[in-house]
Amino acid sequence: MSLFAGAPLKYLVFDEAHTYQGAVGAEVACLVRRVRALAGKTPDEVTCIGTSATLADPDKDTGDNEKAAKRFASRFFGVDEKKVTLVGESYVAREWPKATHQTAPPLGDAMERAQRLLKP
Repeated sequence: MSLFAGAPLKYLVFDEAHTYQGAVGAEVACLVRRVRALAGKTPDEVTCIGTSATLADPDKDTGDNEKAAKRFASRFFGVDEKKVTLVGESYVAREWPKATHQTAPPLGDAMERAQRLLKP
């Protein structure tokens, strides 16, 4: 416990946040609050980051995954839902060049060149 007492805690990061559900999620959420309290920090003093590509509400098929993600982050990290910021991603299609260039093969006898290179 003394490890976190007064610690200069600035960030808490959780990868694959969608795996923190049910009883395990509740226990980890409790630990988030305990660590923050031991460090003497308020929710506004610690930036909590959760990554997930599949964070959604499995009980509701409303398609409003943004709202579900904000609600999850608010409850999991113990912060006001209005302070939750979601960062998404988008893919950019890349157009590859249509013209290709093929280098010319080396000139001369390849066996002779290989023997020269391998000669001690």
